[in-house]
Amino acid sequence: MRTFKKLISVLLVISMLICFPAIAFAKDTAEEEETVESGSGMDAVANIYLLISTANPKLPHMWIYIENISDRTLRIGHYDLAAGDSLSMGSWKDRGQGEGIHYNMERYWIKDETYERTIYIKSTINEFELDNLSDTINRHNYWNYFFNCAWFAVCVWNCCTIKFVPFLISPYIISPFLFLYGAKKLDFEIPKLTTNKKCYKHTEEGLERLYPGVLVTSTGV
Repeated sequence: MRTFKKLISVLLVISMLICFPAIAFAKDTAEEEETVESGSGMDAVANIYLLISTANPKLPHMWIYIENISDRTLRIGHYDLAAGDSLSMGSWKDRGQGEGIHYNMERYWIKDETYERTIYIKSTINEFELDNLSDTINRHNYWNYFFNCAWFAVCVWNCCTIKFVPFLISPYIISPFLFLYGAKKLDFEIPKLTTNKKCYKHTEEGLERLYPGVLVTSTGV
């Protein structure tokens, strides 16, 4: 057990040493990112949020939320996101339809208490970054105790923003890095879903509607 703890400590130190220069660079160039986007001819089509929720303190959840701010439907992985609509995505262990990416599970589970126990950072994505995002989603339809919800969310976030966030296994360990980018408590409304009509499991073939039993929870998100 001691050997395992020492190994984890060493891995964390190495990860921080590797990632910190990139984080410092990203922090220093955040304002430059906005300037490049506004003058590049590639307008933002969506807002993207990286969130950490602690409904279950023993099993915190890290996830992605996207708002379509364009005037057309956007393809996010296998999901067609209508103009003005929003989407949550997370990687989950098998809840009855296989492990991997679930669409809108978090929007279905969200409740008032979520706003007091969730932090987030935000960026925008353009057309080119949207393509990278969908490609990344389609390559990450899996879950295990190492390549978990945090792995999925960080990979999706990093593929389309310069605000680099390191993968450090646990959302609790990753959360301090979000504060480097001004993370704050959830202070905007995420429309709650009351039916499973927009809740899906990602498969190689496309989308599979989530069964009502999959959406049962005692804690929310």
